[in-house]
Amino acid sequence: MAGGVLLHERRGLLIHNRVTGGWGDAAPLPGFSYETLGEILSGEALTADWLQKFPSGRFALECAGHSDTGPVPPVGVNFLWIPEVEPLDRLMARLEGVAHPCVKVKLGPNPDFRGVLNLLADVKGARLRLDPNRRWDVETALKIFRALPEESLEYIEEPFGEFESYAAIWGRCPVPVALDESLLASVPGGLAEHPQVKALVIKPTLMGDAEDREPWVRLAAETGKSLVWSSCFESGVGLWHLARLASETGGTVSGLDTGRVFAEDLVEPRPLPKDGFLACAEWRVIPQRYADQNELMA
Repeated sequence: MAGGVLLHERRGLLIHNRVTGGWGDAAPLPGFSYETLGEILSGEALTADWLQKFPSGRFALECAGHSDTGPVPPVGVNFLWIPEVEPLDRLMARLEGVAHPCVKVKLGPNPDFRGVLNLLADVKGARLRLDPNRRWDVETALKIFRALPEESLEYIEEPFGEFESYAAIWGRCPVPVALDESLLASVPGGLAEHPQVKALVIKPTLMGDAEDREPWVRLAAETGKSLVWSSCFESGVGLWHLARLASETGGTVSGLDTGRVFAEDLVEPRPLPKDGFLACAEWRVIPQRYADQNELMA
């Protein structure tokens, strides 16, 4: 995660709406969310009004308002690859038989890029999304951009922590970029409308409900930028809803290849991608997998 922190467990709050029968997942992502789970749980009562104060709470309430838990049509997803924790041969096994796979690669501030080049050599037509989580400088981004075949790179997701770096790099090379964290701290316009910004990454756990997301969804439609729905390592509850949103809005390949990192999930059947697609079957929450606490009447 941010700063190289390794998570061994994922904690969150399941919301059950007893009126609709729907479920939501409020799971702030450590190092990225404005709020923590502790802050959410600090409320004297976990009412809907209290949860509305937090982006992850608003997303969970929105999801719990949906009674449907039926199948979601297949949506395209990128293959998530974290070279530090998954050897290249294991990734290659996952990619076997998939034509023109889209691979999202998590890279650190001083990336060893040989594995990525080996991937491109072995998998013809692979498309890359590189994500350094704002930990690169301009020279690192330029070095990597120039080392790649131009047709293989979809974008670099949030390479820099300073806005000035984008002007510096675009003055030298037309590096394609996707914005993620920047969307949480700004309003539509400015950097997001630059022609080299090719995609807007929407993470409802960090951003909030439909009202919070709507300006960015509208901007993507108006400017022709790709809209990428992306997960924050939510449980299967959150993943199902994200797949539903991606299916409803259409658009490009989504970032929903996170369910497989868990040893177990809260729902069955588990929403796991296969061959570059995530097809969510009708599901139910497994009661034995969550603490038996009071349900929220939303």
